[in-house]
Parts: sequence; structure tokens; C-alpha cells
Amino acid sequence: MTSTFSQDCKETFGTTDLYFILQITKEDKENLTDAKLKKAYYKQSMLWHPDRFAGVEDEKKAVATQKFQIISKAYNILNDPAKKELYDSTGLLDDDSFDCFGGDTDWNMVWRAMFKPITKKDVENFFKKYRGSEEETADLIKYYNKFKGNMNKILECVIGGDDEERVRYLLNDLLATGKIEAFDKFVKEPEAERIKRQKKREKEAKAAEKSVKKIQKESGKSAEEFDLFEEMAERSKKRAAESAAFFSHLEEKYGNGTKRKAIGDGNAKPRKARK
Repeated sequence: MTSTFSQDCKETFGTTDLYFILQITKEDKENLTDAKLKKAYYKQSMLWHPDRFAGVEDEKKAVATQKFQIISKAYNILNDPAKKELYDSTGLLDDDSFDCFGGDTDWNMVWRAMFKPITKKDVENFFKKYRGSEEETADLIKYYNKFKGNMNKILECVIGGDDEERVRYLLNDLLATGKIEAFDKFVKEPEAERIKRQKKREKEAKAAEKSVKKIQKESGKSAEEFDLFEEMAERSKKRAAESAAFFSHLEEKYGNGTKRKAIGDGNAKPRKARK
């Protein structure tokens, strides 16, 4: 049985609050502009974008993809005045009017229609601007308090959580300055837990390196010419083109002569929502 959107939200984020899922503060919610909404979406989608998880274990990539899809649909609802009003007034998420593109929407392609393709330099610049900012400090405090100092959960949610040493240094600094309280789960965490996380990161890093080398070899490019982000974008475009051609062929052969519109076509009409 297919799960509903509200069930997916609860299972993945523990809530059906779309503002929480996009990490929109109470203050921003009261005066939510298109720019603030798009910025919140971009920030969260950068954290969970499938391209960032190329080469990692399937389970972790599946979780990231699920979160990315939910974040994208949350943005789509809040970005549409009619859908936003319905959600704000009822709290419902499973109304047919919310299913704007259909259940098989490629949110990756929708994202790429809104933002330029991610390059390695884009990610580096994003993290460079974020690290050391007030925004990063606020995020660390928020997740530290939310999870009562549980580093396993904190590292899963904060941007740059793969650098545990840095995150721990920043949290210790916040403790020293009295900006957060000392939770036992953080200050008394067994050394075995840290070692376990380190071994897991090393395993994932080796798997990622192996996967990237395989993708590079398949691309026919040298190590100097190869860019993982560009390669993933090219593959995504190729899959989209092949899919469009396939459906076009079916419609011409079996349909009534009308052709399916691609996402991003201004003349396209939303498909009827699934029952």
C-alpha cells in the first residue's frame, strides 16, 4: 500500500509541519517572502540533494533522496498561494490539489529548473559562506538542544556533520561560553561511540571513492577533466531526454496524438492527481 505524503513526512522528519521541515523560523513564518522561502528550500535541498550522496551506501542515499523529495514538495505547497492557504487553514497534506505534478514527479529535474546545476565550486562556496556564520551557530544550538546532546543525531542534521571534530569543537566552545547547557549524552558520551562513527565514515569514504572512480572511468574523462557534479547533471539530463522520447513514442503509437509536456514547459498542464 502506497503511503501518503503526511505519513512520509512523519516517518522521515517526525512531523507534518512543513515550516519545520524547511527550517523556517516562527519570525520568518509571520513575514514569509518568496525570497526567504526559496532560500530555506535551497539550504535544505543542498543538505539532502542526491548528487551529494553519489557513491555512499544505498540505505543512506535512499534516506537522503526521500528527504529531498519531501522538502521539494513542501516548498511547492508553500510556494503556491492557494495550496499554502489551504494548508495553513486546515493542516491537511493529502488533499488531491496538493499533488501538482503527479506521484512520479522527478523532483531533481524540478530543482534543476529552479537553480543552476550544482558544481563542486558551488558546494565549496556554500560551505565557505556558511561555516563560521551566525546561521551555523544557530543551527548547532538548535539541534544540540533538540537531541539533548546526542551526537549521532546532531551529526545527521547539521550541515558539515561529516567533520565531527569541528562540530564537537564548536559545541565545546558554546558550552564554555554558557550558550548551551551540558547534557550527559554529549559530555559523557563513551569513546566507543566516537570510534564507531569514525569507522563508519572511513567505510563510506572508501565506498564513495570507489564509486566515483567507476563513474569517472565510464565517462571516458581523465582525473583532471572529470567533475562528479557535472557528470551527475549530464546523466540526469540524459535520463530525462530518454524518458521524454519513450513517452512521446508511446503516445504517438497508442495515444490520441497529443504529446506529453515536460516539466518546466510554461504551457504544460498539471496531470490529474492520483486517487
